[in-house]
Amino acid sequence: MSKRIAYQRWRERIAEITPANHRIGTELLLVDKTSKIMYMPNGAFRNDSITILLFESGWARIRINMKEYEIKSPSVLVIMNDVIYESIYNSPDVQTKAIIMSKEFIESISLELNKDNIAYSFFNNNPIIQTEDIVSVLNKYYELLLNIVEVPGMKFKLKSAKHLTLSMFYGYSAEKILGKEETTAKSRQEELFSRFTDILRKYYKTERTVSFYAEQMCVTPKYFSRVISEFTGHTVSYYIDDYVITEAKAMLCSTIMSIQEISNELNFPSQSVFGKYFRRITGMSPKDYRKQLSII
Repeated sequence: MSKRIAYQRWRERIAEITPANHRIGTELLLVDKTSKIMYMPNGAFRNDSITILLFESGWARIRINMKEYEIKSPSVLVIMNDVIYESIYNSPDVQTKAIIMSKEFIESISLELNKDNIAYSFFNNNPIIQTEDIVSVLNKYYELLLNIVEVPGMKFKLKSAKHLTLSMFYGYSAEKILGKEETTAKSRQEELFSRFTDILRKYYKTERTVSFYAEQMCVTPKYFSRVISEFTGHTVSYYIDDYVITEAKAMLCSTIMSIQEISNELNFPSQSVFGKYFRRITGMSPKDYRKQLSII
């Protein structure tokens, strides 16, 4: 059994430079323009918190677990724990504020709700909220949390924040957000692509051939390649390479692993082969990619 990769704790690093009147320990952080920090580091990284990003102006293009999204203000982006997030572009006028909650913060609330984790599945598939009234409510939620956090000497801040979160979600947002389930059946192409990405997520470290993934789905490589190409405009190999490279970027950005260790983790025969593979796809070496990141 391979050891678990030690990813950097972004939330704890952000807490160190977040004013005391904008946080409760490292359990809850409120980041806005007064904090003088940008939550999201450049490059791909693995998120270690549940983050609600409120877009007040501008727009951005991002990727979450290989899928690309465009966000236009006013809107809300929900980034779940343990996903790979990658910033592609922020418009010059982009303004955001963030509510950053530890996994433990959310889980302690879920325990009171008998571990009802329907929200996890929903937000993993639907990370962007653009409904005007929901955006308004989440902005008010941010302000109410800030009121709790800013009061000096207030007892039970964390408990108050948890109860407010419960009230906000189950008193209003749950029905409005989670009630909008998609009823349209998936097409054959969409279903095949969804199954492919699920299998790719499981085997990307060791299997990188079209034939392997076609066999897993009980279709011929020719049929598999044609369906994926017609549905997405990209080849199967493109998605395999993209997943491997995105994971490599996350390791370069979010860990202190050496390039040799990352090469080994991704099952390349040597660091040299990994370096050539990385350069072919990204246009730079793993070392140069790590150097150019603006990490907090």
